[in-house]
Amino acid sequence: MNQSIGENQQSQPSINYGNVKYSFQCLRRHLFKDKVYHVHALHNMITIGEQFNDPNPKYKLELNLKNTVYWKQEHGQNRAFGIKYKQLIFFQTNYFIERM
Repeated sequence: MNQSIGENQQSQPSINYGNVKYSFQCLRRHLFKDKVYHVHALHNMITIGEQFNDPNPKYKLELNLKNTVYWKQEHGQNRAFGIKYKQLIFFQTNYFIERM
């Protein structure tokens, strides 16, 4: 299920992973089974998919003034980020750092 946030189906920009500015893995907690996602920040969007350089990421967040990315911090460190899609969804950013 591909969910776009902040854009309609006709105007979805294509994903050029050669232009990734920053990427990392994160964890999405679920009741029964947690999921690992790959996050890529490009100049015009953030993609969140189950595969590295996912051609059809589960979430695509267009970077504009209408969309908001939420951050949770502890002791000056980013611990989680969130996006709004139907409800606020948070992803853990420190999961892999703590377990390495």
